[in-house]
Amino acid sequence: MTRRALRTTIVASLTGFAVMSPPVHAQDAARAIAECDRLAASDLDRGRPANVPGVAFFLIDTKAAIPACTSAAIAQPTNARLRFQLGHALAADKQYQRAFTELTEAARLGSLPATVSLGGLNRDGNGVPQNFEEARKQYEKAAKVGLPVAMFFLAQLNREGKGGPANDALADHWFKQARIAFSEDLKLGSISAMHIMGVMNEFGWGGPKDIGEARKLFTQAAAKGHPLSKQGLQRVGSQ
Repeated sequence: MTRRALRTTIVASLTGFAVMSPPVHAQDAARAIAECDRLAASDLDRGRPANVPGVAFFLIDTKAAIPACTSAAIAQPTNARLRFQLGHALAADKQYQRAFTELTEAARLGSLPATVSLGGLNRDGNGVPQNFEEARKQYEKAAKVGLPVAMFFLAQLNREGKGGPANDALADHWFKQARIAFSEDLKLGSISAMHIMGVMNEFGWGGPKDIGEARKLFTQAAAKGHPLSKQGLQRVGSQ
């Protein structure tokens, strides 16, 4: 395959249709990558650049992020982080089949956040038939290497008996591990970590039930725009 044909194949896979891509100049590539990081880097991805704060999934500006990350991924098609961020933005835009394709490639390239996102697509049946067993496998893979969000979702599946038998002891183990691991993300100001820690405090998962702490965390995340934390505040408001 010629370089030109290979580039056409890459662009087709990233954009959903075949077009001839002009050469990507270094300055343009750097600009696209910086924009993709700014707009779509996950605030739970510890592999993001140190100067990038990250964005909560529900707050991604998909209209801006998808073009930026498409350009970035075309410039560096084997960059696992950029492929994850494109898939992440596509999932936020509910373009689930395209998201599944990008996240699968990102996971193949070594992105563990992409593995977690694939678990979510399988769990919810978005872009693929619902498959709790596959979701559990993907969460377990990422949880075992220390991703707190994978620990949290794996604990939920164990608690609910989805994708395998219910196991309260294993659920409690992973909830406890998630609480410990999320403390680092909280220090970095992760809105997503604030919300999830609020949920665990609300229900007493992995530690004591603490409505006051849940309310504080939901308030912080809601002030930054997290829609589910606003719902959380409504739940704990009367308690």
